[in-house]
Amino acid sequence: MKYLYLIIVTILTFSLSAVAQEGSKAWEENFSAASHGQLADAGSVAINITNQGRDISTCTDKAKQQALYVVIFRGYGKSASGPASAPITEKSIYNQNADFFNSYLSSNSQGLSFVVSSKTNLKIPGSKISKKVIETTTTVTISKALLQKDLEDQNIIKGVADLGFKPEVLVVPGDAWMKKMGFMVTEDNQGMPVESYDYTAAVNDEFFNSLGLFVKAKFDDAFEMADFKSKLDAINAENQRNNSRADVWLQESTMDILARVVAAELWVKLDVVKASISGGMEMQFTITMSALDPLTQRTVINGLPQTIKTPGDNYMALLENTINAVSDEFRPRVLKYFTERQENGMKGKMEFRISDDLEINFESDIEYEEEEDVVSAQIEYMMGSRAMKDGVKASGAQTTTRLLYDVTIPAQAEKRGVVSSNNMKKFGNLIRKDIKKMGYNCTVESLGLGKVVVMLTEEI
Repeated sequence: MKYLYLIIVTILTFSLSAVAQEGSKAWEENFSAASHGQLADAGSVAINITNQGRDISTCTDKAKQQALYVVIFRGYGKSASGPASAPITEKSIYNQNADFFNSYLSSNSQGLSFVVSSKTNLKIPGSKISKKVIETTTTVTISKALLQKDLEDQNIIKGVADLGFKPEVLVVPGDAWMKKMGFMVTEDNQGMPVESYDYTAAVNDEFFNSLGLFVKAKFDDAFEMADFKSKLDAINAENQRNNSRADVWLQESTMDILARVVAAELWVKLDVVKASISGGMEMQFTITMSALDPLTQRTVINGLPQTIKTPGDNYMALLENTINAVSDEFRPRVLKYFTERQENGMKGKMEFRISDDLEINFESDIEYEEEEDVVSAQIEYMMGSRAMKDGVKASGAQTTTRLLYDVTIPAQAEKRGVVSSNNMKKFGNLIRKDIKKMGYNCTVESLGLGKVVVMLTEEI
């Protein structure tokens, strides 16, 4: 009887253990994920999930939950059959919303409703791990765009609506494409020849315009899309004005003028590399997106390249599908850039100068708000009260007639209750108001989007 009792207890313990294992969170088990391939519906992604279970049905059920977890939090690398993809959001969002995702990832009415299909991949052989465990690969297709929108609508991850306004984005050809197509100009920079990109010529390229329309169609629901062509007359006028400036130190570069006149907050660069393969019978296209911050003129996002092959000249539809796929992978990165900018602020430069007509310099004593201090210290105080915390730092050598600062400013500006994106010119105008309270008129000149020059001109 004692032996029978021990056998029953052992069987019960083993059964409970098996139930507990089956009831565990599938996405916390060991499994691997890889890209499956390019889909015509670029809003969806297909992933191969290799996992273990007692039978194919169990493996398939787990694979759907694991694929959701991969799309949202892990992303996956490029494989021989398909492109890579970044995750929709960071793993920290899972940790902050663990109860929500424990339900969401396993619920047919929530996360699993965005699983389009799940099929055992017979091209990847399965295996028997033990008497009661097999390993198999399941191809899971997920509506990534709809999944992301649902998480944004539930305020689990941030969307454009959280910014309070639509950021403005400009689509331009990438650097490699510009060089290959010869859209380059040579400018004189204080006697030195400098090559720069001729975007005004590239914007009329028919092939790029076709691809640019595909990109815009994937972005214009969430972002304002800047129009380069409509600004060409204004750009030419600013170039003429710039060349006639007597003050050389106020002259802008071509890129400064483009950035300021177009006034987009992010430049999305689209590079397409075309090559003949299979003895010229097929064409191969590799498409990559990157993003340039026009304030700092630095690349702030590097996208993942996507490659497709197509026979003959039947490639325009496939190019559109690939650009859609590139855009779906890149858009979350753009949104992340803007949400982080919202939190951390925008970087720029401020330069202060004093007119020769004024009988003061930046080391002169002055009284402001019932306190006496030198002019430079008062200006630093004004900037610090309006910039982000610890957002004012002296840049290079300061003199009695010239001050230069790196400044981090709030991403948003508000005027009469209307919220808009901030820029250095708006910030400079706020500082001008403060300087007028100090008793001096001043002018504010922009050098591109990322720098303003404030000139103290006369005593009020």
